[in-house]
Amino acid sequence: MTKKVLALVLTTALTFSLAGCGSTDQEQVSANVDQQVEATDNGPVELTVWGSAEDSTLLKKQVDNFLKEYDGQAQFQIKVEAVEEEDCKDAVLSDMSKAADVFIFRNKQLAPLVAAGALSAVQVPDMVELEVSAKAFERASFQKELYAYPMATEGGYVLFFNKEFVTAQEAGGSIDSILYKTETLEKLYAMDLSDPELIYHFWAGGDLYIRVSEDGTHNESTFNHMGGTYHCDYIMQGLVDVDYSTGFASMTVEEALEAAKTDDVVVFLADSEWYDEIKAIWGDNCGVTKIPPLIVQNGQMNLSTELDYRMVGVNAYSDHVDWAHKLASYLTNEESQKLRLKENGDRPCNKAVASSTEATSDPIIKAINAIEGKSFVIDALPGYEKALVGLAQWILENDFEPYEDLSDEESGELIIEAADRVYNFKPIVPIFQEAILNGTAFEPIEDKGVSANVQ
Repeated sequence: MTKKVLALVLTTALTFSLAGCGSTDQEQVSANVDQQVEATDNGPVELTVWGSAEDSTLLKKQVDNFLKEYDGQAQFQIKVEAVEEEDCKDAVLSDMSKAADVFIFRNKQLAPLVAAGALSAVQVPDMVELEVSAKAFERASFQKELYAYPMATEGGYVLFFNKEFVTAQEAGGSIDSILYKTETLEKLYAMDLSDPELIYHFWAGGDLYIRVSEDGTHNESTFNHMGGTYHCDYIMQGLVDVDYSTGFASMTVEEALEAAKTDDVVVFLADSEWYDEIKAIWGDNCGVTKIPPLIVQNGQMNLSTELDYRMVGVNAYSDHVDWAHKLASYLTNEESQKLRLKENGDRPCNKAVASSTEATSDPIIKAINAIEGKSFVIDALPGYEKALVGLAQWILENDFEPYEDLSDEESGELIIEAADRVYNFKPIVPIFQEAILNGTAFEPIEDKGVSANVQ
């Protein structure tokens, strides 16, 4: 029987035996129980923390701060060991009894860790919910129970623009209005339509998703769902409109960076990780803002981005679960996230830190903060990428003209025909959906799946 259990048993037994005792005896017994608890608290507590190698210096500093905070409450021995966050799930599940007491991992690993019983649920979820963003709390939860402490976010697409040519107000408009600007300037708005993650952003903006099934055997998708606000075929049409613009070019980030050096590309959509590279080219003229909305058939569709959440978990098999939770909570509290922002530039999940001057003065953090509430996670089995890239390639290879340009002088009949002449992508939606689910390349029907709907 452990000291903690023994103390609990003694406390329970003494509670009943005190029914007929005087106050002096009660005080004496209370003092004895306090000594039992104090002895338990002052016992040896050995904890191991897993984090990435590049994070080890900061983690050791935070552990030192934790030891100062709880000095005298236990005999601590805390080790920091390097296990990369991407590998954390596999390392934990290989032998949970030997895994670290506290470990840092990515949000996509949460579900399998919970399913394996590796994570101890957070003991004070209400407090965490008050401190972190709603999306961070959601990502650290499984079936409405909080299993980890949100620490930081990574990734996310943003819009880079050259302030010498495009103002912040113009960059904050829709993709269509920005394209009008680049057309006028005879410059280019670039993004990589061969990037499946970027392409997915457009469907996620319409609340259409791809995700792994509950049994983990296949992907599910709502790309053929026609009952929502933004239909799959509307989004396809929106991409055709973008590609049709003379102010647009699909190119890789590396190609866009080269074109940015000659001011041919003045706007491009890319992962925020490219900020340093584009800043080196444009200097003080480098502007950053959130992903702009896309104009589709039935309105303006706001886009968001995928964010990768880094979080701290507690091993359910830890010999010191309570202290492990205290440490995990400390590593992610406001002060620790301030330190992480200052020393590593990590984007905070803590609301107070995220809204601080130190955070909002960072253009990337400011842009991501603006759309975090609509951020998403691509949680799907490999294979769906082929369909997304195939669709984008098909749009690029075919010379679709979404609208007829007619002057006011042209006949009324032609104007009516132009208004009715819309490309109908409905025939290819089921084919696209099938490719998504099967993880196969997108292969449209012989007539390209498009018909001119002229009435």
